[in-house]
Amino acid sequence: NVGVSPKSSKNGLLTTVAWKLGEKTTYAFDGGVFVTGAAVQWLKDNMGLINSVSESEQAARCSKDCDVVVVPSFQGLAAPHWETTFKCSMFGISRSTDKVDIVKATLDGIACRIYEVVNTMIAESQNSSKVGNGIPFDGCLKVDGGPTANTYLMQRISDLLQVEVQVLQNTEGTALGVACLASHSAYQTPLNVFSRNWKAENTYVPGMEETERERLLTRWRKAIKAMKVFYS
Repeated sequence: NVGVSPKSSKNGLLTTVAWKLGEKTTYAFDGGVFVTGAAVQWLKDNMGLINSVSESEQAARCSKDCDVVVVPSFQGLAAPHWETTFKCSMFGISRSTDKVDIVKATLDGIACRIYEVVNTMIAESQNSSKVGNGIPFDGCLKVDGGPTANTYLMQRISDLLQVEVQVLQNTEGTALGVACLASHSAYQTPLNVFSRNWKAENTYVPGMEETERERLLTRWRKAIKAMKVFYS
């Protein structure tokens, strides 16, 4: 949320309309994670590595591999990279790599993209509160949508960002927001009524050791760097 005046991002974020109430328009920054749940669907439909989307969680937990990196850039990468020519790429595959390892690495790749975009958002923020490695952040990350049902992915996001992740009880947060604004417009329902009724169905707290977290992020950065060379 950047307020009632549109602003240009210094870190490659998109400026968009958040909502409009009467004649007052509120603007926001958008990081543009192009592919999340669709990457898991690809594992099922195109690759046949899992029988259902929900199976990805258990498959990831069965993996013992720590070397495979998947960058799920099926439609390029948005903020902070804006590399539109990138394709999905895999690194670290060996003779012993199993399908569960690729599933796990894909979920990790989604988590790394969330990590990048949230940190790009943070770079735009003037909030002075600190968590983790001195990263400014206010409170926790509140999430919704289909992928939130994957507890492995949610925990990974919490671990990488080093913040609490709260999953909305109603996973369709966008539809809920539209309904709230409609109620406010039609019946003048105060907006703070809706915020007070916000409920988390699940909460995840960081539990990963810092050495493992840094290892994952370092390998992710190396993969992105290699792709920039390959697709140049």
